[in-house]
Amino acid sequence: MQVGFFFWPYTPELCERLAQRADRYGYAMIGIADTPGNAMDPWVSAAIVARSCRRARVAICVTNLLSRHPAVSAAAIASLDDLANGRAVLGIGAGNSGTISSAPCAAGRFLTGLRTSPAAGEIAPEPIGHGLPLSKCEAYNRVYEQPCGSS
Repeated sequence: MQVGFFFWPYTPELCERLAQRADRYGYAMIGIADTPGNAMDPWVSAAIVARSCRRARVAICVTNLLSRHPAVSAAAIASLDDLANGRAVLGIGAGNSGTISSAPCAAGRFLTGLRTSPAAGEIAPEPIGHGLPLSKCEAYNRVYEQPCGSS
């Protein structure tokens, strides 16, 4: 049987201490919470853990593909796996604190993937599922679910 543990990475020192204890006590895996706004960034925390322990697998538990683009997550886990000498694990789930679960169109807001074009003063879309351009006002409506200018 293998045993691991899961924690919220509040400080770099906590990440280091728990990683060292995982090695000392023979834990098989260390899970790091992906909770935006509640703790440190999980990728930074996982890098600290990977460098502070030599045996335990290092897991992100769990990330979501709404607030973290799949390509960005793939690149991050590949980098972590390199840093951890093949010990990285990526958990993917629905998410909670990183998503707006109470809004009916939360996925649509995150998957639209807008970027700002300061020179033109417009928003250039990178929508998933269709190639229709969005004006600045249409993008605002999608993100905030209200007409431009209203509060």
